[in-house]
Amino acid sequence: MKGTGLTLLVAVGVAVATAASPLPAHGAPLKVQINADKAAIDERFEVTVQVNGRHVRLVVPDTDDFDVTNATDEFSQPMFCMSMGMTVISGPCVYTLQFQPRKAGSLSIPGFQVVDDFWNPGRVLGESRPIQVEVSGTPSGKGQSQGKARVRGGRTRGGGAGGLRGGARQQQDGGPSVPPESAESVARADLQDLTAWSKYDLFLIPRLDRDFVYLNEPFRVDFALYVGDNSGASQLQGLELPELEGFRKEQVDTKDEDAERVNVGGKQYSVHLLARYVLVPLEAGHRSLSPAKAVVLASVSTFRQLQGGFSMTFSSGSQPVDVFSPAVELEVRDLPPGAPAGFSSGNVGNFALSALKSLLLSPRGAGWC
Repeated sequence: MKGTGLTLLVAVGVAVATAASPLPAHGAPLKVQINADKAAIDERFEVTVQVNGRHVRLVVPDTDDFDVTNATDEFSQPMFCMSMGMTVISGPCVYTLQFQPRKAGSLSIPGFQVVDDFWNPGRVLGESRPIQVEVSGTPSGKGQSQGKARVRGGRTRGGGAGGLRGGARQQQDGGPSVPPESAESVARADLQDLTAWSKYDLFLIPRLDRDFVYLNEPFRVDFALYVGDNSGASQLQGLELPELEGFRKEQVDTKDEDAERVNVGGKQYSVHLLARYVLVPLEAGHRSLSPAKAVVLASVSTFRQLQGGFSMTFSSGSQPVDVFSPAVELEVRDLPPGAPAGFSSGNVGNFALSALKSLLLSPRGAGWC
């Protein structure tokens, strides 16, 4: 197969950007390049399409002569590309498409189009000319393209199947990393140093103010959500707190608590206090505080392995992510012996008397003073 580096450049309309125009300020909204104009019946070849505009959509031509697969590399996008599938929020964005001939002969790939996807949906802003490809009926024995055209730049926020032929064989969702849900309990001491948790983008920690408590002694537990700076998390969507069986509980209002900034294992996190309880243990022995679950809305991408061994990653927008706290072990001790007569088991804990105001009795007939 011979590579020609053929570039087809077409601009429709006046390419001058205004406040209500999706066209770029400079250059054409659509550039199309093919890496070969001749191929064998069993060879794939590539067409690279650059889309430049804001809130526009790339329309891939429908053809009976070729199977089309999106082979866009998530690391090949220009730095400022923002896209969702074939919709370009802000360009330029570059798409790589694999074409597999279905038959031999002089074949034609119809023109690609860029259409308005916001201001005047469907309006054609740019269209390329048809591409002629000579396909030989003699198999080459290679069965694959001779390489990918790459464009250096930052990671894409888009890409996607866009309704193209060629189904996915494997698919994996990727988003912020979170700890796996576990039924095993950890000791409070294990949560004093959170360095090991810094491998996660999001994690939920129960914070206790002591290692053990006495029966009927009130103590506090906080549920704090750690949100890494690059986690993609946007908001809290839900919170499921544990039942806390074996404890009398009172939830404390935390709406006035501000998020704090901390460094955990060299990573920056914002810490959000989601809930605070005052608990009173009703039974002595080793108890376990069940896990809580926070549902966080975060940006999630999908890696898709396509037919022919090609892959792509595209953004699927924001999706809920479940973040579980670990269960925590707590020792509840019986009251020590030697309590004075008449001592009430409910009078356990730390108490402070900050002020006492007394009324003095004045001489008879003078009233209160």
